[in-house]
Amino acid sequence: MHRYQRWIDAYLDGELPEARRSVFEEHLGRCRSCGALVQDGRRLMRRLDAHSASRSSAPAPGAELLNRLVRTSEFGFAAAGEPPQPPPGPERWRSLLPALACALVIGLLTAILAVAWVLGEPDSGRTASASSVVGSWTETGIPLKEEDLDRLRDAGWNCPQFAAFGLALTGARGAVVEGVPELTLELAGPGGTAVVTERRRDPATAGAASSGSKSLALNAASEVSTVETGADGRSVLSMESAEYELVSTLDKDSTRALLRRIVVTEHARLDARGLEEQPALERIGRGLAKLTVVDIEQ
Repeated sequence: MHRYQRWIDAYLDGELPEARRSVFEEHLGRCRSCGALVQDGRRLMRRLDAHSASRSSAPAPGAELLNRLVRTSEFGFAAAGEPPQPPPGPERWRSLLPALACALVIGLLTAILAVAWVLGEPDSGRTASASSVVGSWTETGIPLKEEDLDRLRDAGWNCPQFAAFGLALTGARGAVVEGVPELTLELAGPGGTAVVTERRRDPATAGAASSGSKSLALNAASEVSTVETGADGRSVLSMESAEYELVSTLDKDSTRALLRRIVVTEHARLDARGLEEQPALERIGRGLAKLTVVDIEQ
């Protein structure tokens, strides 16, 4: 029973306060259930008045009896199959929309930061020496296996992977050219071929063979890369810690995608600066770098 039905007895007896009376009468215009109860109560009162007039000697029914009769009429009305009142409108849910939207945004940001935290974990083998792999390279070059590439990645080399672009590794060679260690990856796919040459600038990751090597004239002042592309499909990518040379037979868009991939993975592997002062920020920053596609202007 909602609150308006509790007012029916007082309304029929004329005892409902004026403020509630106007509200209740406005409610009767919308609520079939309460309207029917009021009509039943009035009919019952008219019959009782008529019965009392015909039998003036009989005592008039008390208020308690009237209330019981009205409630009995209410139950009978409900049993007659009157449809229930509709649920409250959408106003209540509209008031919750701002809170729900705020919770959704906070959850999304939390998920992004959590993924960035996981991706930004420093490589445990970053400080490992690459001498065990690079030390055996010659000027003519030697073939490398997948486990050799894994050891180079642990030591800080990029060794970019392009399986997401449909390119499979067909060969890898390591060589020391004029005292500079360089890694060459040969890839092929349905759209063409690509050859990536990586030359590390950092002696800690280049291995023992890099000592005394000549300068590569890299852009050491900034982590932002510069690209020089020739008409023969050859691109030279200069970064803070490495230089890359890409020879591609793929279309222009695919070649740009490969260069973006190299930039993203290289930035994600750069040694964190000030890691002791801001470990959390540095780690999240490295993770976000892996989630960000860096655009390269040619």
